[in-house]
Amino acid sequence: MSYTLKLAYSRYGWGVVAGTWRVAREVKVVYSVYDGAPVIVTEPVAVIDTESLEKLAQVMWLLEQYSSYATILSLVKYALGDEKKRVFVTSEAIGVITEDNVKACSAGGLDGVVPYPYKPQVERGVPVVNLDIESAPGYVYLELEELARLKNIQGKIAGVIVEFPGKVTPDCLMHVREFVHRHVGRTELLVAVNHVVVTLELIRKIRDLVSGVVLTSLGKVLKLKIVQRSREEFLYRCDNCMIDIVSNVPLRKCPYCQNKLSELLSEIDERALSRSARELKFVNIEFMSRFNPARTRLEFR
Repeated sequence: MSYTLKLAYSRYGWGVVAGTWRVAREVKVVYSVYDGAPVIVTEPVAVIDTESLEKLAQVMWLLEQYSSYATILSLVKYALGDEKKRVFVTSEAIGVITEDNVKACSAGGLDGVVPYPYKPQVERGVPVVNLDIESAPGYVYLELEELARLKNIQGKIAGVIVEFPGKVTPDCLMHVREFVHRHVGRTELLVAVNHVVVTLELIRKIRDLVSGVVLTSLGKVLKLKIVQRSREEFLYRCDNCMIDIVSNVPLRKCPYCQNKLSELLSEIDERALSRSARELKFVNIEFMSRFNPARTRLEFR
């Protein structure tokens, strides 16, 4: 029996798909959106063949978890608005460092892992931020109340990561920035925050004050739902008109500009399922460069 998984809810109104490679190990995935691609609430994400609703619920939970990781990172990356500004996660945020966890974060544009508070074993190819300033220029990780320690730190500092216990404000961050520059020079400053306080508006308010963002936690920010599949359903995107179209019949051209439509929900691609973390990052960057959540709208035809 065929079922469609749809994006039922997202804290941000949209989400980035991640984890179909993991789901495909458990059930037959007939159609899917590419890992690393953004979709809008109510859009289909995958079509799955299975006789077990219990198994379907299990893989949906996995897809929700991995897609949430990718969505949070993509939101921060998008809000920073500068490809030179980076987004990291702490080792504590990922928890157990598995290939699947790292790939899910990479599908959201992950730039690397900060080994705090412990140094994890990380998949090959994923950069690890250097916190050892004694052997080479590295980053100093401090909680906000420990900031005064910066005056006594000796060594070559490449940047400073300051963890805020709650919501960060531009005024407070400005004072932190001035303190850091006064004591260690005009080095990089990254702010470490819990994902719960992260919003598009917050990151945009502070992006001119930081070189990047470090996420100290990751959690579920979206929900999928199961719909029994009774008919064909197609999902297309027109990058020119910023429009997504859900249709019951195949379409080739945008009804507004006549440009060729991109098919988002397509037959499962074995090559796509085998992408590495590095490849998934570039897939996400490519999709997000053409996606504007504020302008993209959804139509049913």
